[in-house]
Amino acid sequence: MKRGLVLLTALLLTAGGCVFDRITLAPAADALIVHGVLNPGTTEQVVLLERSLSGRTPGVRLPFDSLDPIVSDGGTPVRNARVIVRRVSASGTTEDSAVLREDISWRSDGKGAGVYRFRNLDVPSSSQPVPHLAVRPGARYTLEVVSDTHRVTASTTIPSAPGTVAPIAPRQFFRDTDSLFLGWAPVSGAARYEIRVDSPVGPFTTFVDSLEYLAAGTLTRADRGSPLGRERIFWPGLRHTISVSAVDQHYFDYYRSGSDDLTARGLLSTVSGGFGVFGSMARVLERLVDVRTPQTGWPEGVWSRVGSSPASLPALFELWPEREAFGARRLTGITRGEADASGQRLVVAEQAGNTLSVTVLAGLTLRDTLAVMTGTLSATGEPRFDGSLPGGGSVTYRPLR
Repeated sequence: MKRGLVLLTALLLTAGGCVFDRITLAPAADALIVHGVLNPGTTEQVVLLERSLSGRTPGVRLPFDSLDPIVSDGGTPVRNARVIVRRVSASGTTEDSAVLREDISWRSDGKGAGVYRFRNLDVPSSSQPVPHLAVRPGARYTLEVVSDTHRVTASTTIPSAPGTVAPIAPRQFFRDTDSLFLGWAPVSGAARYEIRVDSPVGPFTTFVDSLEYLAAGTLTRADRGSPLGRERIFWPGLRHTISVSAVDQHYFDYYRSGSDDLTARGLLSTVSGGFGVFGSMARVLERLVDVRTPQTGWPEGVWSRVGSSPASLPALFELWPEREAFGARRLTGITRGEADASGQRLVVAEQAGNTLSVTVLAGLTLRDTLAVMTGTLSATGEPRFDGSLPGGGSVTYRPLR
């Protein structure tokens, strides 16, 4: 898996189209791989450095850790490199620069090998041991990496979009019938526009060269399926973010071409002396949608925990039907009753007859399981769900409506 896709918010999900020149490294080649995408709309700017896996066996993969993305995914980080990002004028003279600091050098937990960082600020932050450099729309930046065995250079010009957008109130979005029209003004320096929809199974992205896009509620993922069929992008009960970003040519070429940076096969790169990407993007617009499907019957709706134990389980959660096939159903939703929306947790339920398995996740991602309850639905007398926990113990929920 590309660590850059997780940390730098980019995912390839298109096929066909342009044909690119590609490079395949010899099996014994030892290449330095760079992942860096500048974004004026975010404070933290990160460059990842690692060695290619061409001709070598990957390391042991651990549960993915965003604070230690290279090591936890079995990669080989490049340690103690000198990494400099410069903002340069049209004539090529340096206006400002930052020598990036490797996370592991200042973190107390030993994480962050190969993760080099600076903060998008005009003035330094006294509370952070990280260098600063303002990332400005329309400006040109260069990258220089010097390690014990390699010297890598690259450059990017950031598209002239602000990078931050004004918040807009979320709208209700019925997945099976609604579509959302997105339209925007042209952005100087944009090679393409990236459409992104955040999802619990990872972001959906595609590139367009027009100034409009129709996001249909029926969108599915071509790269992911399940026993219930191809994954839908929008999950009922969740608040999804749909965004449009202007991207530079380097970003577009790299992610659109299907580059495999870890094996260095079929790799399209604009990095001199190494491989990977040093590009840029800037947010153009953003929309929020609260996705819904009709709640027509059992076990859809709001469920309330009976009693106070175990207190770690949600007091309330609500389910909507997500999909049904071959006698099985999946329902999705969120916990209710938290102090604010940031405290909501994703709930995924699988139903087969009267058997129900309910998984509560930490946040709105499938990567982190908080609790699993497996039990039976009973409509005899007072409707209820009686579940058991893997480590022992039981819990009962009753529907509120």
